[in-house]
Amino acid sequence: MICNNPAPPYCLFGTWLAIHARLPTCDRLNKVGIHYDQLYILCKKENETHPHLFFKCEYSEAVWTSILQWSKVSINTSN
Repeated sequence: MICNNPAPPYCLFGTWLAIHARLPTCDRLNKVGIHYDQLYILCKKENETHPHLFFKCEYSEAVWTSILQWSKVSINTSN
């Protein structure tokens, strides 16, 4: 996904960070002493963590569902 990909370097770097759970989410920033409100700004239901951001939030679930429908892929996204 990263190697030999013609996408711009900033997109590849962002993808690499996401794949390796290295995005600067609030929980990671708090661990290094940069304090933010940990509540995820979109849903305001749970703390902003990598799993919540990509998989557990109702907004990310809607995005993944739309992508799967658009690509005509049928899988169970409940877990």
